[in-house]
Amino acid sequence: PLNVVATAANASASISWDVPANSNGSAITSYTVQTYDSNSNPVSGATCTSSASPCTISGITNGAAYTFKVTATNGIGTSTASSASTAVTPSTIPN
Repeated sequence: PLNVVATAANASASISWDVPANSNGSAITSYTVQTYDSNSNPVSGATCTSSASPCTISGITNGAAYTFKVTATNGIGTSTASSASTAVTPSTIPN
């Protein structure tokens, strides 16, 4: 997947992307988004799978920065991960 973009919300983020340039002759069946913390470590349980863009990751921590990478899966297998999105920081309005 190409051009991964994340938009932060309250304890969540919406991730969108463009389809890969080449599916190698097999239709893409799903996309998986993985969340990474500020040290580029995968965040356990912070994934989502979708048949198309966008996909929403919920339950992440407000005030912490995250990036996201997307893989595409077809009948042949799963792609390498995309380039990471720009970092976003979920937040909410003050009380």
